[in-house]
Amino acid sequence: MNKGSVDEYLELDETLNPIDSLETIVDLLSCENPKWKFSVIAFHHSIYCFAVANLATSNYKVVTNFYSNEDDGWRTFENGKTYISKKEWINKKVGSYKIIWDEIEENIVKDAPMKDFFEHSNEKLINFWTAIARVTDGKTWMKRFTVSKPLIMNDSQWESLGIIHQLRNQFLHYIPMGYAIEIDFIKQHLKNLIEPINFLALETGQLIYAYEEDRLRVKEVIKKIENLL
Repeated sequence: MNKGSVDEYLELDETLNPIDSLETIVDLLSCENPKWKFSVIAFHHSIYCFAVANLATSNYKVVTNFYSNEDDGWRTFENGKTYISKKEWINKKVGSYKIIWDEIEENIVKDAPMKDFFEHSNEKLINFWTAIARVTDGKTWMKRFTVSKPLIMNDSQWESLGIIHQLRNQFLHYIPMGYAIEIDFIKQHLKNLIEPINFLALETGQLIYAYEEDRLRVKEVIKKIENLL
């Protein structure tokens, strides 16, 4: 390094990570030959990371498999009543589901399968559909603050999310074959997810930005993506 030069770093945190992917989409779609494959990958990454950021607390382990990557059998209390969770599949083929809470009479306890606190080597981030299911759950996961609100998606948005997830997997884990995917098809499903990603980034009441300028960056970049689609 030359004397007097300034060290440069790639800086990421739970909010800068998805913002970086959103800004990458703008770069990918603004070029002369738009890169749709990598735009799908970046969009998927961004919505995944915004979901994780909404779930993260001062204890990062809540968004890892340190506790559990499953959502069957958890217990919660509300107004003197006990509820237990179960999965309700949206599309079992792609893996999408919601968390449903049923009232129960007896106190059924699920012991969270935890690892030793100092065992980090096998910890993994919760998977994509677990993160999405939890940010749509208004009874426990999206109830950290009094202003917290869960993500609500209609059937069409759930379908688009499943399609983008499948495309992302096919692109990242490419099996040699010929693909011919209509650009309008990709655009349609990305457009359908602008509202959910905007909500997760700006409207849940649960995501805290270190700097107001980062929140403004998100607003600006989502608008740019919407115009490019």
